Amino acid sequence: MEPLALPLRTLLVALLLLSWQLKPSAGSAVLISDMTMTMMVELSSRHPFCKMHTDRGDIQRMLLQSDPRRIRQVPRESVVELEEVCRRQGSYGHEFRGGLGFIYPGTKWCGPGTAASSYDDLGPHVREDRCCREHDMCPDVLNVGDCRRGLCNRGTFTRSHCDCDARFRRCLQAANTETANTLGAIFYNVVQVTCFQERSPCSAHQRFEDYFYRSTQCPAEYRQADLYVPPHVDNLLAKILDHGQEQGRALITAPHPLPRFGVKLASVGLAAVNILREVVQRPRLLWDSLHAPVSRDLPPRRPPPPSHQRGYYYERPGRPRTHYNYGYGYDYGYGWR
Repeated sequence: MEPLALPLRTLLVALLLLSWQLKPSAGSAVLISDMTMTMMVELSSRHPFCKMHTDRGDIQRMLLQSDPRRIRQVPRESVVELEEVCRRQGSYGHEFRGGLGFIYPGTKWCGPGTAASSYDDLGPHVREDRCCREHDMCPDVLNVGDCRRGLCNRGTFTRSHCDCDARFRRCLQAANTETANTLGAIFYNVVQVTCFQERSPCSAHQRFEDYFYRSTQCPAEYRQADLYVPPHVDNLLAKILDHGQEQGRALITAPHPLPRFGVKLASVGLAAVNILREVVQRPRLLWDSLHAPVSRDLPPRRPPPPSHQRGYYYERPGRPRTHYNYGYGYDYGYGWR
């Protein structure tokens, strides 16, 4: 049984990516059945991510009615192992911070909940894990089932303020590694997270002394987070977006929207290639990530440093200041921009 453990957990991630890549008309799930069609796991990119089936009649009916591209038949032992992975996944609960359905290999903060034992506990991908940790520690979130400022979160993911999502994007772009760009592509382009922000004219209240009013009194609204594009210009995602913008400028009367579906497909390809590279080159990272205990309760954040020592923006330290201007440039508890 032990040699099968790693490929099966890899299969869970790869098949979820496959379910994102196929057209919606083809169905919404990938079906993993044993050879005798007596056990089957149904994988979906939406919650609930896993469903177990043991009724042979239902299994045969679902297999006959599904797109063949979404069906995989494997040995019974493999289905049993995959079922155990799904049971662990289900133990995370319904509330996820962010949008990944798994802890990314080599990290402890990039995914639902955290595998970290403390605030300083980071995975081998240190730079990327710091970005995810700061995003998880976003001070302004809307938990599942909560209603605040005229906005309710009826989804299955914790929603973050758009400022936190924007900082997370900038942090990944500043790292500009294969792992960082893969995380950005999955989070912003595949999952396509939704954030919330204050409605105008409240969004114009940018001065520090107005922050309490802005964060407690202003009505809020949902907004789809901007797409993620890796910093270097020679990449497929940038070319797709540039092409869409050129068409938008040419058709002034009817602007062409950004081709989100094309970006989504390119992002799935980028994520699949990089995750498989992780599996081949560093299988131990994937093994450790999938076996680490995951909790949705985040470790306590370290106390903030004294005001004269602030100036830390993710990995880019700023100069300590002797005077403070609480107008443009101050990032509300996250340091200087």
